[in-house]
Amino acid sequence: MTLYREQLQKPESVLRAELSKKFDGKEFVLVRGFLTDTLDRIGIMMQDHKQAIENLGRPVRKVGEPFDSENPPDVNATAIVAMVKSAALPVILVTHSKGSVDTLTMLINNPSVREKVAGWVSIQGAVQGSTVADFLVGTGTTPAIIEAAKRAAMNMPIQGTEADLMKLAMLEVEAAIDGLGEQLLQIHD
Repeated sequence: MTLYREQLQKPESVLRAELSKKFDGKEFVLVRGFLTDTLDRIGIMMQDHKQAIENLGRPVRKVGEPFDSENPPDVNATAIVAMVKSAALPVILVTHSKGSVDTLTMLINNPSVREKVAGWVSIQGAVQGSTVADFLVGTGTTPAIIEAAKRAAMNMPIQGTEADLMKLAMLEVEAAIDGLGEQLLQIHD
């Protein structure tokens, strides 16, 4: 935890330079979560992640058709495998919610693609929240991530689905208040 805090306390220019070096020669693949296909089609889902990666000058792609967030993980795993295999560079996977389970399924069922995976950041997913701290300080490894994810995957349907349902509820609240005010904060844990 101390190494993670030290990373976050660095000036932005220093952190950007360090991340840029760490990400050099790597490509990012974004995998969205449950019930987010519509948000992705209108350019909202994971757009901030995509923009941040592009700002570092790194290639980034979102998993596309035939990926559908409501498909079973083994079906979506095939779309993720295709993205990883088609990448010209080693891949850093950035996954959200059920996209983490789809990615875990891909890694477990397709060991041949693991060597092409340079890192995995799981956001609100089955991988104990996120491995971003381990990646930033260079202590994470793909086999360790896979083993941790196997142990934590049972919790994902509850946590990930709850987060996605909360997002839908927030959209309904926004429509219901119709200009009377605005939502300032929602905390998910």
